[in-house]
Amino acid sequence: MLVTDVLLPDGTASEIVPEARSRRSELKVIYMSGFTGDAYENLDLEAPGTVFLNKPFHPNRLSSALI
Repeated sequence: MLVTDVLLPDGTASEIVPEARSRRSELKVIYMSGFTGDAYENLDLEAPGTVFLNKPFHPNRLSSALI
């Protein structure tokens, strides 16, 4: 499982997730962000095993996404 913010210090999650999934196709991904701009456009949020959490979120929401 990969848990990542959408916006990273040196890029975006849309740059690292395809590389990670090329190594492990079954990789589950949890994206999170409090940003409401166009950073989501390059994310494949419909991919199996993909969850998006809007910040702030309750810890119960994260734990349910981990299942």
